[in-house]
Amino acid sequence: MTNRMALKETTLLNYTHPNIQTLIKSSGWRRLDPYHIIGAVYEFVRDAIKFGYNDKDTLKASEVLSQGIGQCNTKAVFLMALLRALDIPCKIEAFHVDASFQKELLPPLLRKLSPKHFLHTSVLVEYDGSTIALEGHILDYDFLEGLHNKFPQHEGSFYGYGVATKDFNALNINWNGKDTYIQKQAITKSLGVYDTPDAVFEVHGQVMGKIKTMLYRYSIRHLMNQRVQRIRNIK
Repeated sequence: MTNRMALKETTLLNYTHPNIQTLIKSSGWRRLDPYHIIGAVYEFVRDAIKFGYNDKDTLKASEVLSQGIGQCNTKAVFLMALLRALDIPCKIEAFHVDASFQKELLPPLLRKLSPKHFLHTSVLVEYDGSTIALEGHILDYDFLEGLHNKFPQHEGSFYGYGVATKDFNALNINWNGKDTYIQKQAITKSLGVYDTPDAVFEVHGQVMGKIKTMLYRYSIRHLMNQRVQRIRNIK
């Protein structure tokens, strides 16, 4: 991993934006060592930026912070921006994932409109001479707790509601210096490693036509976010 490129600010990774700098200053993250910086930033992105569907993938990091919600691609952008702002080198890996693992978050009548696969990304962070994959920050703790409350007897693998994991009761989502995952089992194809999310979106995009994209942006995603919140509210 080339440190110079892995720390670069870009249009999407706009970490010098005043709102991001204010967050970093107020958080006290700069006083931490690299291991604890990664952990603190990772947990903030996982839980303070709630899992939800933005209007598009190509949001700037400052826009993700402003919206307060994100999915795999927008949360990856925000996580990378915070890491680079704190001098932690990182890159991004792109994938295709099977779209069916989140079909329950779509109203039944709209599920046929969903593409067969989605663009998916995870963050590759450099720490202690190793490259570590971070993907477990996508779903916030409250959402996962709601799912556990919805399926209290479930054991083993879980594939649905935005989760794709081998063990629902031993989720690998906490930073401990190793890879974290929450949707890994839905991955169908690797699209390569990129220096920046900007480069990913120049080459890859979601597989939807103009009409479906408009429907998603102005209607469907709001219905999906309502379903996500209902799960989060299950006690």
